[in-house]
Amino acid sequence: PEHTNVTEREEGCRRSHTMTAPRRGGRVVIVDNLDSYTHNLASLVFSVTGSRPLVITNTDRAAYQAALDSPEGVLCVILSPGPGRPQRDDDVGMCREILADASLPVFGVCLGYQALAVAHGLPVSHSPYGPTHGQVQPVNHTGAHPMFEGVPQGFLATRYHSLAVCHTDGASPSFPESMLKLAWTDDGVIQAIAHRSLPLWGVQFHPESVCTEHGATLVRNFHQMALSLCPPSLPTPLPPAGGEAPAEGEAPAEE
Repeated sequence: PEHTNVTEREEGCRRSHTMTAPRRGGRVVIVDNLDSYTHNLASLVFSVTGSRPLVITNTDRAAYQAALDSPEGVLCVILSPGPGRPQRDDDVGMCREILADASLPVFGVCLGYQALAVAHGLPVSHSPYGPTHGQVQPVNHTGAHPMFEGVPQGFLATRYHSLAVCHTDGASPSFPESMLKLAWTDDGVIQAIAHRSLPLWGVQFHPESVCTEHGATLVRNFHQMALSLCPPSLPTPLPPAGGEAPAEGEAPAEE
């Protein structure tokens, strides 16, 4: 089937990078592309995971690095919707760097999805059907990717976008070998993509919208994929005062 296999995803998650490795107990970080829907997305993540995500603006690299370096760590990243174009650094901030690093599972929404597309060779231009702001339309998917597990064909999704993954003439692009098309609307506009071997996924529609069906399922699937792809980082036990740390498998001496 046309979807990323577990071995490839694990390899993508475990590659050596400059950033801190993901941790099973780590937080979900939402990079805010200055959108009014970001905190709706944060509320959905909280309702699904039971933990409040950390929301960081897309220019606050110091806060993002502090989250990576914290004892809790970062499990995965969501790139929020936002105004502007994915080709502009001023509009996407550090999203481009996070996607290039690819050491953490990433889920892009709307502008975040478009940034993922551009980062991996797909064109983003004006949708051939013009702006679709607040339109609720059915979405179909391949049925073969874990992102859409438990999501029926033709589920209703809310669209807020004027750009799309397409050429300047509105034609759908040929996909590079590294990328997968996962979902689309009846008019043929692509609505979800994934990288074949890295833990990078994205949707054009808004899962956090009250009119989108199964939005919580999509976020839950992403969170579960992040948990399954990234093994726990266990802290190294501190040695007892005045002695050496116990050998692996050896119980510490009683006081």
